Parts: sequence; structure tokens; C-alpha cells
Amino acid sequence: MLGRAVIFCLFPLLVFAAIRDTSRHLALPSIRSEMQKFFSEHVTQKKMTPEIASRALVHFINQFDPEHVYLLADEVEPFLTMNRAALGRLVEAFENEDYSVFSRLNTQIQEAIRKLRYFRRTMVVDIATFRELSNQVLPEIAESAQGDAVTFAKNEIELQRRHSIYLARLVGKELESYKALNRSLSFTDAVRNVVLELEAFENAYLYLNKEGKPLDETEKEQLFTLHILKALTASLDVHSEFFDPKEAQNLRMRLEKKYEGVGISVEAGGNAFLVSAIVKGSSADISGKITLGDELISIGQTKTKSLTLQEVESLLAGEVGSYVDLGFKRGGQAVYHVVLERRHTDI
Repeated sequence: MLGRAVIFCLFPLLVFAAIRDTSRHLALPSIRSEMQKFFSEHVTQKKMTPEIASRALVHFINQFDPEHVYLLADEVEPFLTMNRAALGRLVEAFENEDYSVFSRLNTQIQEAIRKLRYFRRTMVVDIATFRELSNQVLPEIAESAQGDAVTFAKNEIELQRRHSIYLARLVGKELESYKALNRSLSFTDAVRNVVLELEAFENAYLYLNKEGKPLDETEKEQLFTLHILKALTASLDVHSEFFDPKEAQNLRMRLEKKYEGVGISVEAGGNAFLVSAIVKGSSADISGKITLGDELISIGQTKTKSLTLQEVESLLAGEVGSYVDLGFKRGGQAVYHVVLERRHTDI
């Protein structure tokens, strides 16, 4: 099933999911062949059209900036207001494996990120200001207006206001999430956690690793290709999506109503990973030792402090039937260890 388009049936819905072979890297030359697999399986969309090309640009923008808090109207307008002739040239470019329009758009996104990172470093950060900002309203963007340039900020002042409100709301949610897990978190640490999470997301467009260093050319091309494929497939219909291997695994588990693993979900909070859910009937649940809000300290011999969430999830995964030693800390108590089996659990 890996490396080809497959169709999953969700009751009356058809979900098209291209699950790539993890033994090879995504690269720009694979875009056209992957899309041909989607076209061959799709009921109505059988080839690239100007309409699909137009929607793909909208999706590429909105998968990065769905809240419209990064990009200005005049930055996205050239990509959202192309005439029929220009869109026809994009179809020709696709047939010739030319994705330079997405490269130009990604360059615009990178410039927006750098500009707002500078703004975040210079903005006033105090709890009173953030409380006031969190009560302000961000423009509601209807799904039908996602591709309309007028829904984006008109100038830098408006953009900075939107970004400040967005940041304040994320900080508020971060504080609430810790409260729900019975953990304390200072305002300063909440801001730090949110900024780190934003930067981790932004790094996928800047092509930087978690240390802020440039990725190699193969990794850059893989990320760029994935972003393009996600935009193109989402443009076919509301049920089409290109999944990376992790997303594909999660989809399989939802469809089969089976969980595979030790039975915990964790969420990142800066450099800490807190248990946010425990799967009923899993090894973690049966052990009776783990509580929501416990901090995951180690996985086997690896400390989690310097890991990304993706790396933590990768280490928690493994072959069914294998065992892993997990280290946890609860409040100010000493670290405790639990050895858990990776197993199938009905959900």
C-alpha cells in the first residue's frame, strides 16, 4: 500500500490518501506522478486544470496562514488574482514539472516569517497587555473567502495587531492547557513555549532544523514537495489529502478503530512533554502508574529535553510486542520509570 494512492471509504465519504514509501525521499519530479495517481482514482478530476491550479495557490497560502496573521493583502494578491491565461500557463508549467510559482510564493512566506520574528522580539510582552489583546477580535474568514486578498491585512500596522492578538490567544490557551493538566506555568514560560512552537512550525518554511541551522538540499526539497502536494491534492475536493507516513498511520488507526503503541499522547510545552491522554485498555492504562500532566523525561536511554515532538513520537512508536522503558516526573517528585509494551488496543 505504501508509495501509491489508496482510497479509504468513510461511510458515504471517499478520502483519497497518497501514502508515500518511507524508504525514498519526496522530490519535485515525483509531484506529477503522485498527482497522476490521484487523477486516476478520482471520480471527476482527471487532469490538471486552471481551476485546480488556482485553488492550489489558495491552499498553499492557507495551509501556512489560515488565520491570515502573517501575510499582507498586497503580498498574496498576485497569486490570488491570476487571469485565465496566467492559470493556463500554470497548467503548462505543471505538465513540464515547473513549480516556480510555488517557489516564489514560498519566498514571500519566508520574508513574512522573518519580518514577524523581528516584530515578536521587539513587542511589549506583559500579562496585562496580553490579557487586553486576547479579548480583541480577529477577522472571521469564511471558507468561501479564503482565496480573497481583501481578507488579509492591508498594512504593517494592521498585520502586527493581528499577529499580537493571535500570539496572546495562543498564550492564553497554553496557560489553560497546563491548568487542565493540573500543572502550573508562569506567564513568561507560556510566552516562551508558544514562541518556540511557532518557530518550529515556521522552520518548515524557512528550511531550518530545530537548532535554527539550514537543512540540507534533500531535506529542503522534501519539505517543499510535501507542501506543494498537500496544496494540489486539497484542490481536488474537500476529501482529498496527501498524507506523510505519520498522518497515514493515524488515519489507518482511526479507520480500523485500533491504536498501536504504548498508549499515551503527549503535547509539547517548550522543552517539556506532558501526558495529555491515556488510551483506555492500553499498556499505559493497565499499568495504573501514569497520570495526565506527568512529564515524559526519557524514552529508553534518550532524554526528551532536546527532542522535537516528532522525534518523541517516533521513539514512542515501534514494533508491536516490543517493550520500552519510559521515565516520568510528577510535580516536584522523583523520576519514576515504567516499562510498557507496544500493543494493539481497540479504540
